[in-house]
Amino acid sequence: MEIDYDYFSPASTDIALYKKLIKKQGELVCRDQIYVDIISKSLRQHSFGVLAKTRQASTGRNSPISDDKWSLLGFATCEPFDDDMDTVILSLICARKNQKEMGKDLMGIIEDQARQLGYKKIQLFSLPEPHLSRWYERLGYKKGYVIPDYKTGTNKLVTMTKKIF
Repeated sequence: MEIDYDYFSPASTDIALYKKLIKKQGELVCRDQIYVDIISKSLRQHSFGVLAKTRQASTGRNSPISDDKWSLLGFATCEPFDDDMDTVILSLICARKNQKEMGKDLMGIIEDQARQLGYKKIQLFSLPEPHLSRWYERLGYKKGYVIPDYKTGTNKLVTMTKKIF
Protein backbone atom coordinates (compact mmCIF):
# COMPACT_ATOMS: atom_id res chain seq x y z
CA MET A 1 0.00 0.00 0.00
CA GLU A 2 1.43 3.35 -1.06
CA ILE A 3 0.93 6.12 1.49
CA ASP A 4 0.79 9.78 0.49
CA TYR A 5 1.72 12.37 3.13
CA ASP A 6 0.34 15.81 2.36
CA TYR A 7 1.20 19.01 4.19
CA PHE A 8 -1.66 21.49 4.39
CA SER A 9 -2.25 25.05 5.55
CA PRO A 10 -5.15 27.48 5.13
CA ALA A 11 -3.55 28.60 1.85
CA SER A 12 -3.30 25.08 0.39
CA THR A 13 -5.06 24.61 -2.93
CA ASP A 14 -6.64 21.35 -1.75
CA ILE A 15 -7.54 22.56 1.77
CA ALA A 16 -11.30 22.10 1.23
CA LEU A 17 -10.75 18.49 0.13
CA TYR A 18 -8.43 17.76 3.07
CA LYS A 19 -10.86 19.22 5.60
CA LYS A 20 -13.74 17.27 4.08
CA LEU A 21 -11.72 14.03 4.14
CA ILE A 22 -10.67 14.55 7.77
CA LYS A 23 -14.20 15.45 8.88
CA LYS A 24 -15.69 12.48 7.02
CA GLN A 25 -13.20 9.83 8.21
CA GLY A 26 -11.67 11.49 11.30
CA GLU A 27 -13.69 9.74 13.99
CA LEU A 28 -12.80 6.35 12.50
CA VAL A 29 -9.11 7.28 12.34
CA CYS A 30 -9.24 8.56 15.93
CA ARG A 31 -10.87 5.26 16.93
CA ASP A 32 -13.98 7.03 18.24
CA GLN A 33 -11.88 8.61 21.02
CA ILE A 34 -12.08 12.11 19.52
CA TYR A 35 -15.35 13.22 18.00
CA VAL A 36 -16.09 15.27 14.91
CA ASP A 37 -16.82 18.49 16.86
CA ILE A 38 -13.29 18.46 18.35
CA ILE A 39 -11.82 17.55 14.95
CA SER A 40 -13.74 20.40 13.28
CA LYS A 41 -12.56 22.89 15.92
CA SER A 42 -8.96 21.81 15.40
CA LEU A 43 -9.31 22.27 11.64
CA ARG A 44 -10.75 25.79 12.09
CA GLN A 45 -7.87 26.88 14.35
CA HIS A 46 -4.94 25.19 12.62
CA SER A 47 -2.03 27.01 11.02
CA PHE A 48 -0.66 23.86 9.38
CA GLY A 49 -1.00 20.12 9.42
CA VAL A 50 -0.26 16.86 7.67
CA LEU A 51 -2.40 13.96 6.59
CA ALA A 52 -1.60 10.44 5.48
CA LYS A 53 -3.85 8.86 2.89
CA THR A 54 -3.95 6.01 0.46
CA ARG A 55 -5.99 5.65 -2.70
CA GLN A 56 -8.98 3.36 -2.32
CA ALA A 57 -9.30 0.51 -4.77
CA SER A 58 -11.45 1.53 -7.71
CA THR A 59 -12.55 0.18 -11.02
CA GLY A 60 -12.46 1.97 -14.35
CA ARG A 61 -10.60 5.10 -15.32
CA ASN A 62 -8.82 7.40 -12.93
CA SER A 63 -11.04 10.27 -11.91
CA PRO A 64 -10.22 13.67 -10.41
CA ILE A 65 -9.21 13.77 -6.75
CA SER A 66 -12.24 13.59 -4.49
CA ASP A 67 -12.73 12.68 -0.84
CA ASP A 68 -14.37 9.34 -1.68
CA LYS A 69 -11.30 8.12 -3.61
CA TRP A 70 -9.00 8.28 -0.56
CA SER A 71 -8.75 6.42 2.69
CA LEU A 72 -7.46 8.55 5.55
CA LEU A 73 -4.82 6.77 7.62
CA GLY A 74 -3.80 9.55 9.99
CA PHE A 75 -3.55 13.30 10.45
CA ALA A 76 -2.14 16.00 12.71
CA THR A 77 -2.90 19.70 13.11
CA CYS A 78 -0.93 22.52 14.72
CA GLU A 79 -1.75 26.03 15.82
CA PRO A 80 0.42 28.90 17.06
CA PHE A 81 0.84 29.34 20.81
CA ASP A 82 -0.48 32.81 21.67
CA ASP A 83 1.90 33.44 24.56
CA ASP A 84 5.12 32.39 22.80
CA MET A 85 5.83 33.06 19.13
CA ASP A 86 8.60 30.42 19.14
CA THR A 87 6.19 27.64 20.11
CA VAL A 88 3.58 25.80 18.09
CA ILE A 89 0.90 23.63 19.68
CA LEU A 90 0.29 20.16 18.30
CA SER A 91 -3.47 20.38 18.75
CA LEU A 92 -4.51 16.98 17.41
CA ILE A 93 -2.89 13.80 16.14
CA CYS A 94 -4.71 10.59 15.21
CA ALA A 95 -3.71 7.45 13.34
CA ARG A 96 -5.51 4.23 12.53
CA LYS A 97 -4.72 1.43 14.93
CA ASN A 98 -3.36 -0.88 12.24
CA GLN A 99 -0.78 1.69 11.08
CA LYS A 100 2.16 0.84 13.36
CA GLU A 101 4.56 3.68 12.55
CA MET A 102 2.02 6.25 11.38
CA GLY A 103 2.06 8.36 14.58
CA LYS A 104 5.85 8.52 14.56
CA ASP A 105 5.88 9.46 10.87
CA LEU A 106 3.28 12.20 11.39
CA MET A 107 5.23 13.60 14.36
CA GLY A 108 8.43 13.71 12.30
CA ILE A 109 6.74 15.54 9.43
CA ILE A 110 5.09 18.03 11.81
CA GLU A 111 8.43 18.69 13.54
CA ASP A 112 10.19 19.24 10.20
CA GLN A 113 7.48 21.60 9.00
CA ALA A 114 7.46 23.55 12.28
CA ARG A 115 11.25 23.93 12.03
CA GLN A 116 10.95 25.22 8.44
CA LEU A 117 8.35 27.75 9.59
CA GLY A 118 10.77 29.07 12.23
CA TYR A 119 9.32 27.52 15.38
CA LYS A 120 11.77 26.43 18.07
CA LYS A 121 9.47 24.26 20.23
CA ILE A 122 6.43 22.05 19.91
CA GLN A 123 4.07 21.67 22.84
CA LEU A 124 1.22 19.20 23.18
CA PHE A 125 -1.31 18.18 25.75
CA SER A 126 -1.42 14.43 26.31
CA LEU A 127 -3.93 12.31 28.15
CA PRO A 128 -2.36 11.21 31.47
CA GLU A 129 -1.90 7.62 30.34
CA PRO A 130 1.58 6.23 31.09
CA HIS A 131 1.97 4.52 27.68
CA LEU A 132 1.32 7.85 25.90
CA SER A 133 3.80 9.76 28.05
CA ARG A 134 6.45 7.08 27.44
CA TRP A 135 5.79 7.18 23.68
CA TYR A 136 6.20 10.96 23.53
CA GLU A 137 9.31 10.77 25.74
CA ARG A 138 10.87 8.26 23.30
CA LEU A 139 10.30 10.90 20.60
CA GLY A 140 12.21 13.48 22.67
CA TYR A 141 9.35 15.27 24.47
CA LYS A 142 9.75 16.31 28.11
CA LYS A 143 6.93 16.24 30.63
CA GLY A 144 5.77 19.59 31.92
CA TYR A 145 2.94 20.38 34.26
CA VAL A 146 -0.23 18.40 34.89
CA ILE A 147 -3.61 20.00 34.32
CA PRO A 148 -6.02 18.63 36.93
CA ASP A 149 -9.70 18.01 36.47
CA TYR A 150 -11.05 19.95 39.43
CA LYS A 151 -14.44 18.23 39.25
CA THR A 152 -13.08 14.71 39.68
CA GLY A 153 -9.75 15.38 41.39
CA THR A 154 -7.89 13.36 38.76
CA ASN A 155 -5.27 14.42 36.24
CA LYS A 156 -6.84 15.56 32.99
CA LEU A 157 -3.87 16.40 30.74
CA VAL A 158 -0.07 16.44 30.82
CA THR A 159 1.89 19.07 28.90
CA MET A 160 4.85 17.82 26.89
CA THR A 161 7.39 19.97 25.05
CA LYS A 162 10.22 19.34 22.61
CA LYS A 163 12.88 21.74 21.37
CA ILE A 164 13.21 21.34 17.60
CA PHE A 165 15.82 23.94 16.57
